[in-house]
Amino acid sequence: MRTVREKADLLSDSQRIKYTIETFTKGIPDARTYLDTLQQLRKKSGLIDDMGIEDMMMEALEKVEKDIKKPLLRSDKKNMGLLLAEFDKINKKLGIRKEDLPKIEENLEMELAKAELTELKKEVVEAMEGQLKREEFKDEAMPDVRKLDIRNFL
Repeated sequence: MRTVREKADLLSDSQRIKYTIETFTKGIPDARTYLDTLQQLRKKSGLIDDMGIEDMMMEALEKVEKDIKKPLLRSDKKNMGLLLAEFDKINKKLGIRKEDLPKIEENLEMELAKAELTELKKEVVEAMEGQLKREEFKDEAMPDVRKLDIRNFL
């Protein structure tokens, strides 16, 4: 699937999500609006926060804003460092290491590709069975899908 995406010049799911985030959050000055926008994007995309990470991130933001006694701006590098340190604590608490993120992303891409291929196979089998039932194709032999080479169709 990765090769097909690269040849078709398409973004992977994680690249598409990153692009969407960058597009929708461009120009947002404060961290609270940024996190709210991320939450809205997640909901629109149908992604589920089953671990409650967003709530933990908002609590970390509130803690930092309480310490600095003003809203946290994204351009404030010093205080954003405090927020990122809080996020690192959350990641550590959840057992997520930065070094593991590329592997997690790769595994997620693999699972999504497998699901897409399974769905595609199901649709193809249904279409082929539907064709077999049509009167004009009754006398034609069914091709053996194991002998077909997908490269001929790409």
